[in-house]
Amino acid sequence: MDNKPTFDRAFIIPITFGVFAVFGICLVLLLGQLISFRSVSVANETFTPFKYLLLGTEPGFTTLTPDESAAEGEATSEPTVTPFDLDILQPTQTEETEDVEEPRVPTKPSSVLTKPAPSKPTKPSSAPTSASSSKPTTSPSNAPLNPGTYDDFDAHIQYAGNWIEQVDVPDAFEDTLHVSNVLNNSLSFRFIGEQIRIFYQEGPGLGITRVSLDGLDFDLNQTSGAISIAEWVSPILINGTHSVAITHLSGGAINLDSLIVPDPILTPTPTPTQ
Repeated sequence: MDNKPTFDRAFIIPITFGVFAVFGICLVLLLGQLISFRSVSVANETFTPFKYLLLGTEPGFTTLTPDESAAEGEATSEPTVTPFDLDILQPTQTEETEDVEEPRVPTKPSSVLTKPAPSKPTKPSSAPTSASSSKPTTSPSNAPLNPGTYDDFDAHIQYAGNWIEQVDVPDAFEDTLHVSNVLNNSLSFRFIGEQIRIFYQEGPGLGITRVSLDGLDFDLNQTSGAISIAEWVSPILINGTHSVAITHLSGGAINLDSLIVPDPILTPTPTPTQ
């Protein structure tokens, strides 16, 4: 009979791997214990009488100032207030005075007009030209005119068609005119009162306008031998609201200077006699 060894050498490799595995597990557990032990820190108790020291960065902010007695173990509970002065810049007010020009009150020519003979008379051009106007543009208004004087640029006057705005016109009210070079151009307005006075510039070669007052037509010829400011006066009406329309009827250019709504004529009331 053959003699067989009591220990099988085939088990050496598994047993070796098992021993190393157990050794590795023990090593990992030991390292974990060491790491957890190092992460624990012991807090040393101090004699500081406060936990936090706040820095006052705003006016009147309360900050805790440690006292010398804290070194001896005594806590200070009274906070100290550190005031801060803020330099607030106040805007300086400067008084600016503007020279406000008082509006001048122009006077209209009287009903009796004198016709001066200028050396070089001029008349409105028969061809429309673009005139520069220094007056502000206002929106038309359908409100009636009360007693008073109104320039041709007044917002109560509504123009229809191609009207030319002329400025720096001598002898004209406010030195302005509205000129029409196209037939059937018209303007309209309403007024409250008993009468209307229409002012215009007359001169050589001018045209004819038709004034419609509450449906009644009046033809006005603006042609004259010399240039001057003239007026047309309506008949006396019943005191109330009236409508006026002025149309470029024929001939050369026509124009409008201003309007006057006179105050109502006060008639004395007769008193009964005893």
